[in-house]
Amino acid sequence: MAKKNRCEEPKNLPGWIVTFADLNSLLLVFFILLISMSTIDIKKARMALDSLKKAFGVLNSGQSTKIGKQLVVPEPDMQSSKATIKKRLSGLKNFINTMGLSRLVVINEGDRGIVVTIQNRLLFDKGSAKLKNEAKIVLDKLSNIIKLLPEGVRVAVQGNTDNLPTKTKRYASNWELSIARALAVVKYFIRYDSVSPVKLSAEGFGQYNPIATNATAEGRERNRRVDIVFEGIH
Repeated sequence: MAKKNRCEEPKNLPGWIVTFADLNSLLLVFFILLISMSTIDIKKARMALDSLKKAFGVLNSGQSTKIGKQLVVPEPDMQSSKATIKKRLSGLKNFINTMGLSRLVVINEGDRGIVVTIQNRLLFDKGSAKLKNEAKIVLDKLSNIIKLLPEGVRVAVQGNTDNLPTKTKRYASNWELSIARALAVVKYFIRYDSVSPVKLSAEGFGQYNPIATNATAEGRERNRRVDIVFEGIH
């Protein structure tokens, strides 16, 4: 009696099935190799992690997650950034007091956010929009804080005057003088302190945004100012 060949194909299966099974096995090995040699799309992975953070709050500021050979660090949350800004502004207030500038630079909280009010006599000569050198030390301190602002938070630089008509040929009205002064501060932040223009805006209110009476010399002096508003920071 002849022995059965172990490699003999089953009689009830078509002859091509073995070749087809071998081909499937080769394709499976090929795709496994492709996956093992591929790299993870870091951008998509970051987006996925951000989605998880927003949806579940499982990735807090300061934690990190490894993906492949790269380290993905979630961005600090808004509250943490605001706390840092307020802490820096508090340090600026201490600096102002130490320099004896507390009557010329005041930090308050307004409806739009924290407002740093700088009297014009520290910033400009009368009727001028050219910054004084002594003002730049305060502006440099402010620019360092502005750079820390998270994306989407802006700083509005607002120029204000008293109600006395301007007597210069260059500026026909207090409107023009106030916006020129606001622009001078914005340009300084951008040109000399490398603050991103995206974070800044300039506004001019002329005499129409007083914080004191214009009936007295003291009140008019308070109204001649530049307000630097950290919008949304309370």
